[in-house]
Amino acid sequence: IKFSFALKTGYGSKDKIDDKTEIYEIRGVQEIQTTKADLYPYSQVIQKIKQPIVTDLIWLPSVLSVYFADREIYVLSQREELYAWLEVANGQTDSFVMATFFILEPKFIQAAPHRIISIGQQQIKGITFIEFKIMADEPTH
Repeated sequence: IKFSFALKTGYGSKDKIDDKTEIYEIRGVQEIQTTKADLYPYSQVIQKIKQPIVTDLIWLPSVLSVYFADREIYVLSQREELYAWLEVANGQTDSFVMATFFILEPKFIQAAPHRIISIGQQQIKGITFIEFKIMADEPTH
């Protein structure tokens, strides 16, 4: 690693780097590499999604922010906020993808203000990506 050369030689630093600092910095680089590897499967799925993404995973947009620069993402503080989002999205989009760790119960889906139907899903490392179609002309209430 080029970074280890800089640590061992003290290149770029006026102060000599001690062994403890070097260990922490190397560990930090290893953690970054591990995190990037862990997030890679999610990024592969998100890159292929063209519809708006709705999620209750508050950390998702921040750890994969580069992928959301040109995609719509909506973060819900609780899943029930999906209903309000559907009211706003109705007529603006006809489908969306929900990214969640949780199972969306049929009664939760049936309680939506507009009928939504699942048209596909995939699970990647614990996160379920569910594609929904919004049946805009069919309010449930």
